[in-house]
Amino acid sequence: MKKRIVIALGGNAILDKDASEIGQIETIRDTVKLIMSLDPTQNEIVITHGNGPQVGNLLLQQIFGSSENNPPLSLNTCVSMTQGSIGNWLQNEITNEMNRENLDPKVVVIPTRVLVSSDDKAFINPEKPIGPFYKEMVSDHKENHQYKFFEDRGWRRVVASPEPLEILEIDAIEKMIENGYIVICGGGGGSAYVRDSHQKILIPKDCVIDKDLVAEKIASNLKADILIILTGVNNVYLNYKESNETILKKVSVKELRDYIEDGKFESGTILPKMKAAVNFITNNPSSQVVITSLEKVSEISKHEVGTIVVSEL
Repeated sequence: MKKRIVIALGGNAILDKDASEIGQIETIRDTVKLIMSLDPTQNEIVITHGNGPQVGNLLLQQIFGSSENNPPLSLNTCVSMTQGSIGNWLQNEITNEMNRENLDPKVVVIPTRVLVSSDDKAFINPEKPIGPFYKEMVSDHKENHQYKFFEDRGWRRVVASPEPLEILEIDAIEKMIENGYIVICGGGGGSAYVRDSHQKILIPKDCVIDKDLVAEKIASNLKADILIILTGVNNVYLNYKESNETILKKVSVKELRDYIEDGKFESGTILPKMKAAVNFITNNPSSQVVITSLEKVSEISKHEVGTIVVSEL
């Protein structure tokens, strides 16, 4: 029986060193070869991805290339644009790889809207950094943006990162899976929307939803067997790079929840991954989460790799 697998690609799976379009496509080509080791003929595969560097670069183009007759596009629109561009790159490289293997290249990109709450406290206290660092506070063409100072690196724009409540395209995603498609969705955490007071009209919001939390929401809705969260290291560690560093190989959801409550993980990139793992296993106790590096993907179907999160040990 086929397993349903949701993969959350990290930024290094798309942009390594060369930020040009050609450079990113070449990185994606290498990424796709590793993903294909999960065998789409034997498994149902859903791919989500980040877009941090890409949306940051696009925002810079909007800011510095804008004029009175060519005003900058909103953050929400930039997120949507990068969903399309990165999704298209992935789709094309997967198609090419499947053609090389003489497989039926059924791959679809679904630009995804994610419902958030206008009352989310993240809108009061934005903390998600995007874009480049600045040595001094800057005025982005008189836009009322908020900035935060990061020690030793400078000022950086921060935006709200609310909790995802609902994946609006989830029915379409499931139908495509059932029809044998590899589905690329939830790119960059999806484009955020809130409902108006009458609960009928959807209104776009300028914010960035954490892509790992969105991947979890998609995986839970789809009742996935495995959620694979890819990052820059092979395993999760407690007290990372400290003298008492401890590797986590297999951990129960209760243990992981305790580690989170004890503040064992930094609030940057790793904490959302841990929260996503806890949420997914809580909602799907018979499933598992694998947190590892992109380079280890080809080993997942052969033996246990990375940090594995399960309901009970």
